[in-house]
Amino acid sequence: MDRIICLLLAVVCTACSSAAMMTAQNYQDVCIGQKASDLEAKYGEPYEVRRGIDGVKEYIYLEHIPVSGTGEVVREYLFVISNGQVVSKKVSEARSASHQFISH
Repeated sequence: MDRIICLLLAVVCTACSSAAMMTAQNYQDVCIGQKASDLEAKYGEPYEVRRGIDGVKEYIYLEHIPVSGTGEVVREYLFVISNGQVVSKKVSEARSASHQFISH
C-alpha cells in the first residue's frame, strides 16, 4: 500500500513540474507577437496576472537565484498581453538585501 502511495505522489509531482521554468534564456526566446496561450503552455501559469485597461494584461513570472548562500536575486519577467499576444516585455531584478528592482 505504501508503495502505491509513493508511486502516485511521484506521478503527481512529475505532472506538476512539466512546465519549463522562466529563466533569462527563456525570456529572450519569447517573441513579440507570440500567443499568450503558447507562453502559458510552455512556462505554466504566471505567478501573477495584472489586468489593465482595454483588456491589456501583464503576466508576471519570477525566478529565484541563490547568491553566495546568504541571499537571493529575484528576477521578475513581465509580459504585456493584448488581444491574446505578447506586445511588450521587460525584466527587473531585486536583491534580497535591498529589495529594490533594477530594470533592464
